[in-house]
Amino acid sequence: MNQSIIVFGGYSNKLLNDIWIINIDHTNSTSTNNRNSIINKSSNKSWNKIEMNESPCPRMYHAMAMCTEGTSKGMIVIYGGQSEKENGLDDLWGLRKHRNGTWDWVII
Repeated sequence: MNQSIIVFGGYSNKLLNDIWIINIDHTNSTSTNNRNSIINKSSNKSWNKIEMNESPCPRMYHAMAMCTEGTSKGMIVIYGGQSEKENGLDDLWGLRKHRNGTWDWVII
């Protein structure tokens, strides 16, 4: 199974609505005697930006989770946060990856 970390939004001199992903699949890794330590044989892992046409507004302090059951299984959901004007946000968005590898946002 392909395991990844996905990061959305945040702050870096300004609020962001970027989506970044890194593959952390350990199938090419070797475990040491310490079961919590993993040595990665390939060091070519890098963050990749997912480019989108439509995205939620830039934000920080939002909640983000993945749906694990039902018809939305695999969808990443973000809720709320704080806008550039320091206003609280109460919107709910879902990030989906399609079988053909494309991504899109849906307002929930």
